[in-house]
This record gives sequence, structure tokens and C-alpha cells, in this order.
Amino acid sequence: VQPLLDVQKNVSFATGDAGDVATYTITIRHAPGSTNAAYNIALGDVLQPGVEYVTGSATTSAGTLTDAGGTIGLTLASLPLAGPGSIVTITYRAKLVDGVVDGQVVNNVANITYDTDSDPALSRQLTDSDDATITVDIADALSKVILSTDNAYTTGSNLTAGETVTYRITATLGEGTQG
Repeated sequence: VQPLLDVQKNVSFATGDAGDVATYTITIRHAPGSTNAAYNIALGDVLQPGVEYVTGSATTSAGTLTDAGGTIGLTLASLPLAGPGSIVTITYRAKLVDGVVDGQVVNNVANITYDTDSDPALSRQLTDSDDATITVDIADALSKVILSTDNAYTTGSNLTAGETVTYRITATLGEGTQG
């Protein structure tokens, strides 16, 4: 007779750039084959460089939640095998910081530990983890438009050799650190 917990972590988008706010969802439930309640559940989720926690955004459906120093934590006395309270959902938001660079992978991992019995003398401690990843995609764009020429008969982009042309060049830089 042993509990077997499964933690699943998801993020609201897979790619983003600086300033985008992601919602992370962590779900803790019994995995197939679990045969008993779990005890002394502890979750830790340390935010990695590239994201910063949106203060006050963390919520949980059960247990005691902490959100200090870039770490989301949860403690829960027990998780029943079935019925009300057998699934715990934690959500929080985190923002991609200004210093992210194109192609950077921000991988956050949720780790849980739990006991197999309420009696420490009879219990073993088990673990599980899951991750969620955001890849930074800084979209830069460059456009060139003909504003005027010195030939009154020029239409569109049908230019002739020797013609003087005035262009508007627009560079749009994505948010984040440019490489």
C-alpha cells in the first residue's frame, strides 16, 4: 500500500519576448497505481533567470502557499486517494524580464516530496517533478518603402537607372536584449 503522486506543470505559451506575462499551472494528483493517501507534501518551484514572479499572483486550491525570493512553495498535510481534495491546483504568473535574449530557453521545474505514511517511523519519502519551458523569440523587422523619385513618370517600384529615389527605412526591434 503506497501513494504515488504525479505533478504536472504547464505554461500558457511556449514562445515569448521581454515583458510577456506567462501563467504557470501546477497540478498534483495521484498517479495510476497509487493505493493510499500521501502525507507531508512539499512543493518547491524556483523561478529561473529570465522570469520574475508577479507579486501576489499565486493561488492554490489546498494547502499553505508561499511566494518568497523567486520560489513558489506549497505544504500540505495530506492528499487523499480520491474524492474532494484529491487534486491540488496551483497557479501563478511570471514576466519575461527585459534582459532575455533571442533563443534563450527558460525552463522551470516543479519538485514535490511526500511521505508514504503519516507515521515517520513507517514512512518513506518519495519525489516527483515536471517542467515547463518558454523559448524567447525576439522578432525584429525591417521594411523599406519608396517615398518619392525625381522622375514624375515612375509608378510603384518600376525605377530606371540613374533615377534619384528617397526611401523610408523602418527597423522594428523586439523587446529584450539584442544580440
